[in-house]
Parts: sequence; C-alpha cells; structure tokens
Amino acid sequence: MARYVANKHDTILDVGAGTGLVGVALAELGFEQIIGMDILPGMLTKAAEKGIYKSLVCCSIGDE
Repeated sequence: MARYVANKHDTILDVGAGTGLVGVALAELGFEQIIGMDILPGMLTKAAEKGIYKSLVCCSIGDE
C-alpha cells in the first residue's frame, strides 16, 4: 500500500477489518485516516481496541 499511495493523509477503507491487524500495519506505515468495515460487530469491537481507526462501520459490501 505504501508503494502505491504516497499521501499518508488519504482515507483508507479496510474492508473486512476483522480484529484490526491490517489497520495496525497501515498505521505503522504512517497512514492516519483508516476506516474499518466488517460484517461482524464482535470483530469491530476487537478492531476498536487497537485505537487506530477513525471510524468503524458494521455492514457488508452492497449494503446501503
């Protein structure tokens, strides 16, 4: 991701955020605007514990 997105202030959508491991890796690379999305509320609770997501959304792809 860091190779292709030069602006660390761009918003990144972590689809299928799960427990937030990818979000942590993105934050370690300097990304600051990370939004997490997952279909399972319990996974978003775990992701929230990481403290790196600007917001978390419980939905699946295609939901309105």
